[in-house]
Amino acid sequence: MPAGPILCASAPLRLCVKRVFLGMIRKPRSDSPLRMLSAEKQGKIIEWMRSGGTGGVRGQVLAEHGFKPSETALGNFWRWWHMQQQFKRATEDSETMMNLLQQVQPELSERKLFDYGQRVFQLKAVQAEDPKTWVNIERLGLDRQQLYFDREKWEFDAAAACLKKLPELKLIADDKGLNEDAKLLAVRERLFGVTPD
Repeated sequence: MPAGPILCASAPLRLCVKRVFLGMIRKPRSDSPLRMLSAEKQGKIIEWMRSGGTGGVRGQVLAEHGFKPSETALGNFWRWWHMQQQFKRATEDSETMMNLLQQVQPELSERKLFDYGQRVFQLKAVQAEDPKTWVNIERLGLDRQQLYFDREKWEFDAAAACLKKLPELKLIADDKGLNEDAKLLAVRERLFGVTPD
């Protein structure tokens, strides 16, 4: 097992979860130069705002970055930055909880781990009192559930198709003239029809 944090059994779903959670943070607009700055520079501006309000910060931003944001832009940036931090913390807490659960109960399915991680994230959204986040999380849950049902149906249909064509598939598997790739293509064509180029 690799060193570092324990990951879910399937890294792709885990990465998908992370992307979805982080994807709920609005992407910076191209006309929002404050949001286009590096995280380090953004943090510095937030510190300036904490210590001196927005008035002096406008001049500091102009001196260091070459543009002078409006009071409204600074206020929007403040809210956006703090929401982004809340999302990051919620995502990190969810991942930590999933890793700990996997260590303590390795028999838990990936689906259960995801469900628990989603609950932690939901609790963080409620704590942040952000109804828009709550709606997004509920949509995520519904989308994930639909994806699960679609996958279950596809697997069932594929198993039924294999069973129906089993004698033909055995002939393909036993054909010594075909290499592994050719066998897979032949099985795929037999089960699902002509394969696209």
